[in-house]
Amino acid sequence: RVKNLEQILDEWVNQMFMGNECTFGDDRHMTTLCLMRGWGCVYLPEAIVWTDAPEKLKRWQLQQLRWARSANRENYLLAVHGSNHGFGYLSWFTLIDLVYLTLFPFLVFGVLLAVTARALIAGFTFGPLAGLGVVLPYLITLLVVNLVYNSAYGLNMKKDWKFWLSPLYFLLWIYLIPVKGWAAWTPGETPWTGRSREDEDVVDEALTV
Repeated sequence: RVKNLEQILDEWVNQMFMGNECTFGDDRHMTTLCLMRGWGCVYLPEAIVWTDAPEKLKRWQLQQLRWARSANRENYLLAVHGSNHGFGYLSWFTLIDLVYLTLFPFLVFGVLLAVTARALIAGFTFGPLAGLGVVLPYLITLLVVNLVYNSAYGLNMKKDWKFWLSPLYFLLWIYLIPVKGWAAWTPGETPWTGRSREDEDVVDEALTV
């Protein structure tokens, strides 16, 4: 509603975090400002949105770096600065989702390290088949879960056979774990390209030319 937007417009447009002007994550921040005031936010499935989806790995990595940084920032703002209102303004589902969004990649990384360590120990102690026996149940579980949830859903909605390839996305997701770790280590960085501010100025000038 316009009357609500008028109350948060200046704070939204001029967002600062850790001394830097925020240049991405504005959609999440608007939602954060609304939730912190106790307003309801709803999902509108009829909305039509156009986006410039990355088609190359490097661009996708930079996009995910921005998303991870802005997600961590907004999760922090909701959990800490929003506590002045108490957590009563957030549903339990939202609170659980905040924890999930923030910690899940690192929990997965911990599980991968533990499974890899167990597989290596079993492999060196009892042979390669024993090591494979440690890893295999996890691989089968990931395959089944991806096929059931991602592939089946995509096939039902879009009738596109390429959704059978969705389990391969897990490999890309593993690739993103260091990216999410770097985002958590550098939460205040705001360059759009992931470069330093000086480098980004050079890129902007070259694109303008």
